[in-house]
Amino acid sequence: MKLPLPLLIGIRYVLSPRDFLSSIASLAVAGLSLSIAILVVVQAVLTGFEYELRERILGILPHITIETKKRFFADEEFLRDVSQIEGVIGVSSVVEDVALLVVSSREPFERSSNGSVEGVNSGSRTRARGEPILVQGIDPHQHNNASALLDFVADDDLARLLPGSFGVLVGSVTAKRLGISRGDVVTLVVRKTQVSLAGYIPRQKTVRVLAVLETGSFMDRNRVYMHFADASRLYRTNGHATSYQVRIEDPYQAKHLAGVVRSRLLDRNQFVSYWSSEYQFGYLHQAIMASRFMLLLIFSLLVAVAAFNLISTVAMMVSERRRDVAVLRTLGGDRKVISLAFLTAGMAISLIGLFLGCVIGFAIGWVLEIGFPWFQKLLNVNLLSEYFVHSLRVEFVLSDLLTVFVIGLILCLVAILSPTVRAASMNPAEVLRYD
Repeated sequence: MKLPLPLLIGIRYVLSPRDFLSSIASLAVAGLSLSIAILVVVQAVLTGFEYELRERILGILPHITIETKKRFFADEEFLRDVSQIEGVIGVSSVVEDVALLVVSSREPFERSSNGSVEGVNSGSRTRARGEPILVQGIDPHQHNNASALLDFVADDDLARLLPGSFGVLVGSVTAKRLGISRGDVVTLVVRKTQVSLAGYIPRQKTVRVLAVLETGSFMDRNRVYMHFADASRLYRTNGHATSYQVRIEDPYQAKHLAGVVRSRLLDRNQFVSYWSSEYQFGYLHQAIMASRFMLLLIFSLLVAVAAFNLISTVAMMVSERRRDVAVLRTLGGDRKVISLAFLTAGMAISLIGLFLGCVIGFAIGWVLEIGFPWFQKLLNVNLLSEYFVHSLRVEFVLSDLLTVFVIGLILCLVAILSPTVRAASMNPAEVLRYD
């Protein structure tokens, strides 16, 4: 297939063996490739955050929560109605309240006998460390339909989460802070009081750590899970739930379905909340979307700077090819042929830069995802400790790549229009006057 004359001329100009032109074109391609690669990586990282929010956080968090202003739900007839709403996957009964998780340990110390400095006797003392936590009592079989939490627990450990066992699952961050490991015995101190010879004292219960729960998110902080029956005995709810957690098919429809659930409630003391409200975790999704837009805008300006470097590249190409343009015009070539020739040359350089930028972005993202844990170990610091996820995920999506490619292509097209118009308006008589 024979290519049109302007395309052949433009491709020939790009493949020119002249060192000066080739070096200028190489610099333009390198700058454009680097800026496109940075934009591709930024988009992939933000998409990874959104993926973690959807698959990991929203897989564990309740999409809709039904609570009561009373101590617990006395009438649970509406539970069946909620589970039959279209779009609802599962409903779980939960006993939820706060407590103080206390870990006791014995430490050796030295003391002087009779107050003298010379005689020193060794002894030991008990040291207690505590941390406020949120206790959730769940039924493993029922909760498995309403949350992906138990997917992070080994089957052997989950099998031991039985009524009357008073075993708990502790978040990994809390366990690390208090030095807790699997099989340790800890104490839960709740707000409810009991009467003793010393007066009113907080109720306490010794429990055993069945497993350390590590979801790789902020859900590992200040949370303890135990069986529903044990939590009901601990907080004296007489086998009733203090809240219900609802999981739906599309988490982003939580606001709509929360309104449907709210319309089914008859008791004014009951109220419904959803994860995307401003009072819960809706700010996470809004922050990711706002960051995506702002970073796309900021790094698009970086692409624009690299794209407008093509102005100088194509302008130098026009300057070097002035005689060729004049000869083409003399032989009958019109302005359209000249414009398309240099437009082809500029777009060819742009497409090479865009393609290389996407490839480099893929490579950087792959290395970043694999090397990030090693980099954290090298620095001995968790760089994502303040974020809602503790691992970096780089997720490449075709729509993001197309967005970056189209933005780069438009900016490059705008950049090369000016020198191509200048080439088309060149007067051949002025160029060939002294030749």
